[in-house]
Amino acid sequence: MTCVMGPLQFAGSCIQSGKLQEALPHLDPQALWGSLERGIAQTAALAGVNPGDVESLLPMGELRACIEQLTGSYRMAAHAWSVHAGHLGGLLKGLTDLTVDGRPPDSSVGLMRVARKLSRDKAVAAPLQHFADDIGRWQELLLHARNALDQDAGGLLRAYRRRRVRKLMAVCLPALLVIAGVLYLLSMQRARARLDSMLADADPCIARSITPADVERGSAAQRNAVTERLRVCDEQITRQAREREEQQRREAQARESERLRTEREARCDALATRMETGKLSGDDESFEGAPAGLLRRIQTRTLTPADFGPEGPALPCTRTPGEARLFRAFADAAFSSVWTWVTVVDPSPTARNALARRSADMPERARTVLGLRAVETARKAIMAGDPTLLTRAQRLCDFAEALTAVTGQPCQAARALAARP
Repeated sequence: MTCVMGPLQFAGSCIQSGKLQEALPHLDPQALWGSLERGIAQTAALAGVNPGDVESLLPMGELRACIEQLTGSYRMAAHAWSVHAGHLGGLLKGLTDLTVDGRPPDSSVGLMRVARKLSRDKAVAAPLQHFADDIGRWQELLLHARNALDQDAGGLLRAYRRRRVRKLMAVCLPALLVIAGVLYLLSMQRARARLDSMLADADPCIARSITPADVERGSAAQRNAVTERLRVCDEQITRQAREREEQQRREAQARESERLRTEREARCDALATRMETGKLSGDDESFEGAPAGLLRRIQTRTLTPADFGPEGPALPCTRTPGEARLFRAFADAAFSSVWTWVTVVDPSPTARNALARRSADMPERARTVLGLRAVETARKAIMAGDPTLLTRAQRLCDFAEALTAVTGQPCQAARALAARP
């Protein structure tokens, strides 16, 4: 097709450039027929067959009829142009500008556009239009011929392919062998380089990502190193599995502890609610090992001296939100039992803290009695010189002063004596 379409495309380029006079010789029917014969000869040479075999596949009758018609229209167009081109003058540049549209050069389209632009000059436009139509017909026949060769060549194509395959094999087979050898060496070098890179990694389990093909191409030392890395990786995976199981066990224990804590807080909150509403049940009195009857005495505000010290009271629900509510209930009960605890020799820390919360509501008489007992206890401790008694007297004095009771000099002396080494 290069031989056949070459003159047509060159002529189309000339027409687009405004050189119609130069384009016409390339559109001479003899030149077009000669290009067709050269194309047939080249096709036959490439396929290894005779030109007649190629012509048998082409519409040669239609091509000859078209070239005969082209001969007449060409002579008329060339004559008209040679006669009338002189008076066109500067119009040629304008014609060029109007006909160039950026598409591949097409002689028939170019001639039709020139004829259209010169439509007022019938003597030139009509022959050019007729010639353009014939050129278009010639191009259609050439395209049909090419399709016939592409689709209906049969043995011609097979012969061409066999010849081409033989040539390619003769040239390519040795080259392919050389290339295969080079590629094998390169693949081996690259595989060993990849092995070196992976074996240099600190993570032994990187060996699991090494492909079997790379291992096969590796050296003996590399293969041994891969085996060792895999062994270490297996040990590491086993150890990590044990650690995960241990972590899961700890997390399960933590979840269970959290569940138990939540349930305990809920039970303690319910206990505090029943305490505040006076609805304790028989099961509540031994809640979390509380001393017998303590919760009932707190609810009824009938505490005994033993509930104030020197130990306890052991209130349940420690370290829960309900603990503060139970402690507040104990403080209210203790304040209601002021003449019960005021005679206690050594109140417990819980009792002291509970009563200190209500110091502002403490009866004055109770403060006076507590202050006198603190002074008396301090004097006895000073006289005895017993460190245990001095410590107890100091606690009682601190408690009395926390309730704004007057203690005086004996308590200060007891503190000073207890502070001596």
